[in-house]
Amino acid sequence: MTTTTIANTNTLKITIKALKPDNRGQPYTVSFRGETIITKSHVPSHDACRLLVSLGLSGPLEVWADSEAFPRLLIMDVQKAAQWTVKEGVNHGPRFARYVPFDRFAFMERPERADAEAA
Repeated sequence: MTTTTIANTNTLKITIKALKPDNRGQPYTVSFRGETIITKSHVPSHDACRLLVSLGLSGPLEVWADSEAFPRLLIMDVQKAAQWTVKEGVNHGPRFARYVPFDRFAFMERPERADAEAA
């Protein structure tokens, strides 16, 4: 009996390439459809999922590395994976955790606070 596999044409594919390790670990660049979409990431698969979802894309994702014969990672749903990240600390090894966007104003003085103190 012969088995035929039909490729899912809706499967998204990204390619990751390792950069020089830094003080946080191993960063990667991410390419999609031949273009670099992320220049540096320590969690390339999930960062790519968030970017692809922001572009209105959905479905499964294959994560490839240069010169490998098989995908390094298969993600069944980019929308679900976009909600997660990988965290690692001194008290625990790598683990999945809910993604929380960085508040770029977290370390800045809020304008309303400065106005109230000036009055």
